[in-house]
Parts: sequence; structure tokens; C-alpha cells
Amino acid sequence: MNKDRQYFLKKSFFDDEHYPYGLDSSGDFSIKEAKLITQYGNLARALMDGKLSPETSEDKDLLAICRNEKVPSTDLEKAWAKYLTKINDDGYIASMSLSTVRDGEETDFSEGGSDYDDD
Repeated sequence: MNKDRQYFLKKSFFDDEHYPYGLDSSGDFSIKEAKLITQYGNLARALMDGKLSPETSEDKDLLAICRNEKVPSTDLEKAWAKYLTKINDDGYIASMSLSTVRDGEETDFSEGGSDYDDD
């Protein structure tokens, strides 16, 4: 089945890997940015992955943003560029886990107890 632009615009975009609790509750994006990414993220991802050829000038501009060939100018372009920066930042942690790193050594809180027990 050959999917067109409308197919990708009908579905809301979710990134369970980087934002398991949703873009809007991450604190990384404004409400407006989260809505734009959710509404247009599947389209942007399809353009990036080559599943869809750019059909409009907006698609071409969005693809140029994905390739870092253009400075973002629209709200959507800025939001998508911000999203890409967040997920591609090696030091970025989207959610807390049960273990953390402190003073260069790993502390695992999943075993029960902690370094701060009063015992």
C-alpha cells in the first residue's frame, strides 16, 4: 500500500522510547510545541525515513530541517528541530530510572535500602 501525506497526518505521533509518558508531560516542550510534534511528527518521521516524498513546499522545508540544511523558521520547524535535538543529545535523559550515577559509581536503588538509611 502506497501511503500518502494524509495517512501520516491522520495519526498522532508518539515516541514511547524517549517520552514514555508523552511529550506534553515531559517538561521539555511547551503545550504548543507538544501539540505540533504530536500532530505532524508522523509526517516528519516519514519524510526523514524516506517513506514519503515531499509533496509541498512545507514538506521540503521540514525535510531540510531534518537534514540540518535549513534554519527553522516556522513554529512547526522550530518544534521539530527542538525534538530532534532532545532525542539526539547523548547526555539527555528523558525519564528517571531506578538507578542513578553519583560520584562516578553506580548506585542501584531497586535492591531496597539506600545510602541514606539511618541505621
